[in-house]
Amino acid sequence: MANNNDNKVLNVPPLRFPEFTKEWEEHALAEYLDFKNGLNPDVKRIGRGLPFISVMDILADGTINYDSIRGKVEATEREIENFSVEKGDILFQRSSETLEDVGRANVYMDNRTAVYGGFVIRGRKIGDYNPLFFKYLLSTPLARKRTCRMGAGAQHFNIGQGGLSKISLCYNYRDSQRCHLHHTQGMYRFYKHRSLVTLKNYIPSIPISEYWVYCCELHSVQFP
Repeated sequence: MANNNDNKVLNVPPLRFPEFTKEWEEHALAEYLDFKNGLNPDVKRIGRGLPFISVMDILADGTINYDSIRGKVEATEREIENFSVEKGDILFQRSSETLEDVGRANVYMDNRTAVYGGFVIRGRKIGDYNPLFFKYLLSTPLARKRTCRMGAGAQHFNIGQGGLSKISLCYNYRDSQRCHLHHTQGMYRFYKHRSLVTLKNYIPSIPISEYWVYCCELHSVQFP
């Protein structure tokens, strides 16, 4: 563990794991993703055809892949061109009955062709990032707080392409994202199941108290 208590830079936490040495930077999602709303087909076309990504797929455990997508839709060649997903694309929940769920995100991790629906916003990858790292980054408390701020509505809460584009989050250099991803997946499993046994089995060499240092590294970097 590195001690940065004497470091006056505000975008570096006081304690860090040895893999992380560079500063975090704040960037808008628009620097990494190009946003587009989804397909709204006639109901007669739903139920057969290509896999059709919906909000349920975004909220499901794990990543989104071709075989896990629940819905299907008949799509024209033009629609496939405009509304297909590629490996590494981020899919956002556009509308929710609760503000806490608006803008939830997941990542498509398959090379096969699928399309996405009208209650979904696609973030097409235009920047250099690790897609799995992005999935976990977008579920951190800081990301969720800033995303919910962009939600609007009364009975239903919505977020648009403009709102997503303006969300700024904390990033590290891509060469550190894989290491962060490795730690984050274990932390996510621990957070979800609230199991100290799971946590101890994940990285037995690190004391329990120091896992929260990692949470600080990923979740709570503060900027001026």
